[in-house]
Amino acid sequence: MRLAYDMKKNQLEPIIDHLKECFDGKPWYGISVMEKLDAVPWEIVNDTRYGSKSIAVLVQHMINWRIFVLKKLMGDMAYDLKVDGPNDWSSVHINGKKGVGGIEDAPTADPKRPSRNFIRCN
Repeated sequence: MRLAYDMKKNQLEPIIDHLKECFDGKPWYGISVMEKLDAVPWEIVNDTRYGSKSIAVLVQHMINWRIFVLKKLMGDMAYDLKVDGPNDWSSVHINGKKGVGGIEDAPTADPKRPSRNFIRCN
């Protein structure tokens, strides 16, 4: 049993490291997700010019699924998120620059949501 756990852990480690690099590191393709988002002016995050969803909603969607993956990796089998379910595409509206830094703590977001450090895996 321990051997199977160790094998699974060893297989997941490179995937987890790659995801961390893409999200908030120095990925092979250039700019990480967080670096790119840090460059977006907060004044436009609620705009829906290029589709039906704003940048704020898209980022919250990414965060929702990132939390799902992290929770599962930590062994939380009870935590669930359904594709196109009520918590998949959360309603978010940013009212100022401070709101961008804490998008996962927006008033319409789940109050049990983990902190930014959890989101960034610091």
